[in-house]
Amino acid sequence: MKIAFVSDSFCAEHKFPECTPWTKMLLEEYNATSIQKGIDGDCLFHAYKKLLKVVDDTDYIIICVTEPDRLPNMEELPISISIAES
Repeated sequence: MKIAFVSDSFCAEHKFPECTPWTKMLLEEYNATSIQKGIDGDCLFHAYKKLLKVVDDTDYIIICVTEPDRLPNMEELPISISIAES
């Protein structure tokens, strides 16, 4: 089974060995592999664009919207409204 996580850091791999992310527990529970993971600071539109590259190979898609105020941009940088205003 292949799962695509469409999100920001909420679905990313964390670098803390003492912390087991919920995504890793889900993958182990269902003996699945992740073909897309969240990226720190990513906006939903950029995550969706990445999904289009793997959607045909995906069995399940999990979409998590945790920061709806992030702005899409040409460089796909993590930019929020507050950063853009300053």
